Amino acid sequence: MKRGHEPKPAFGGAGEAGPGVMAERPLVPACPTGRPGRLQRHLLSGEFDQLRDFPIFESNFVQVTRLGEVANKVTMGVAASSPALELPDLLLLAGPAKENGHLQLFGLFPLQFVQLFVHDESRWQLKVKFRTGRAFYLQLRAPPESRDREFGQWVRLLYRLRFHSAQGAVPFTQDYSALEDDEDDDEDEDRDLPAGEARKGRGVGGAPGSEGRGS
Repeated sequence: MKRGHEPKPAFGGAGEAGPGVMAERPLVPACPTGRPGRLQRHLLSGEFDQLRDFPIFESNFVQVTRLGEVANKVTMGVAASSPALELPDLLLLAGPAKENGHLQLFGLFPLQFVQLFVHDESRWQLKVKFRTGRAFYLQLRAPPESRDREFGQWVRLLYRLRFHSAQGAVPFTQDYSALEDDEDDDEDEDRDLPAGEARKGRGVGGAPGSEGRGS
């Protein structure tokens, strides 16, 4: 399931020139109509006034175990906290509330505390890992005709963040050692995003549902 190599920058027809010479093509909304995504619309509803003006790049995923078993629906997005920033610095995670199924924001995290990996290109899967060691896997949930293009946008974003890091700290990276050591990761792997992690964000509590925990 895992592949021990970095995905090509031109995945999904992104057309980059290669590591270190990345074409400055802007990330376009996952929805070609330009209509705000579910997460953006949720923030525009007025409950989160401080977030409503953040431009967000988002996609819908399903949380899966390391073996690919589906657990929960998750919407993940990245945003820049200031218009002056060239690249995103925040990660947002949301999912359906147990009570009514409406989208609920679970956490807002500075990207310096999170790592994103391409876990399995062939299954459109990313790995999200917190500095505490907690990790979970997300598989892109998109129409077949746009899935490769949308996943390619995420891959391009990972590369842009990696090669344009001014401080040398790389919150997004394809980590060879992490891929090779995946089978030996601690018992926190595959678990739902814990409430403790959510509380370390910007005060938005909660976590993806507890059903379907990985084994």
